[in-house]
Amino acid sequence: MKYHVIIFGWNCEQFVKGCLESVNAQKFKDFKVTVIDDGSTDSTCTEILKHSPLLWDIVVNAENKGGFYNFDTVSRSSDCEILIPMALDDIMLPNALERIDKEYQKGVWMTYGTWINKDGAVYKDLHYSEEIHKNRDYRKDTLDRKSTRLNSSHVSESRM
Repeated sequence: MKYHVIIFGWNCEQFVKGCLESVNAQKFKDFKVTVIDDGSTDSTCTEILKHSPLLWDIVVNAENKGGFYNFDTVSRSSDCEILIPMALDDIMLPNALERIDKEYQKGVWMTYGTWINKDGAVYKDLHYSEEIHKNRDYRKDTLDRKSTRLNSSHVSESRM
């Protein structure tokens, strides 16, 4: 496979279903997925197991190690050409991987996403204010599945 979507998150149970369904709904199908629960203390792991197709790899960390650690660890063992990091509170548009593939075929080797809020407005600065980060209000945008950011073990015995 050419593409490897690496999804990681910590204590984001309410966003897991939307995120994983958006990745699974991709029109472009030549990709593999690794989903990482980064030491969550809520039901994130349960939600991941519930909403992940059986062929996806699931990693559960005993403690929170951070997004860079997770991406680095999985990317080192990946046999794919293109790595796509993604957080569990992100949602992919249905044609995101198809668009990335078209750009890659043209010779583009790096793409990044766009923040769109729940009202459909694009964040021009591609970041939120300090106040929004402090209150974690940025996560409220993803609840209605209109907020989007495009970017990118062992499976539990209970999944077999």
